[in-house]
Amino acid sequence: MSLLRSARFPAIMLLVAAAAGLIIANSPIGHSVQELQHTYVGIPGVFELSVGHWIADGLLALFFFVVAVELQFELTNGQLNSARKALQPAIAAAGGVIVPIAVYLAFAWGTESADGWPIPTATDIAFALARACGSFCSRSRSSPTSSASSSSRCSSPTASTSLSLPLRQCSS
Repeated sequence: MSLLRSARFPAIMLLVAAAAGLIIANSPIGHSVQELQHTYVGIPGVFELSVGHWIADGLLALFFFVVAVELQFELTNGQLNSARKALQPAIAAAGGVIVPIAVYLAFAWGTESADGWPIPTATDIAFALARACGSFCSRSRSSPTSSASSSSRCSSPTASTSLSLPLRQCSS
């Protein structure tokens, strides 16, 4: 049970899911899984979307909603509540967008695949979020100033996003 409450658990789950995705995509059933994306699901005549559209539109909207809520909390009440505290993570976030694009384009420049530069950027955001969820809350829990009577601590995971990232409610 302590593994489930560990700050490392979201990162482990994300790495396992990424490895499983790579294995499935490159296995003999990979083609069948890709065909599954074209299966339509919904209420006929009201709304019908392919599984791929449900994933792209629905789960990504939920994912970025959770990101926005977490970011708003951190910028207003959390550990990034001043410009000085938020500067370093903001620079790292900009690098997390620019560096994957540069690496991708270094390999794909001049080919028709060069249009795929947004893909490594989105993947990098997911891995960075998993790391951030674990580190912000583990720092608050292990802080020397936090005690049983302190209000600066994180609760256990209460919900999860489409990528199995637990949400932790940190209060200051």
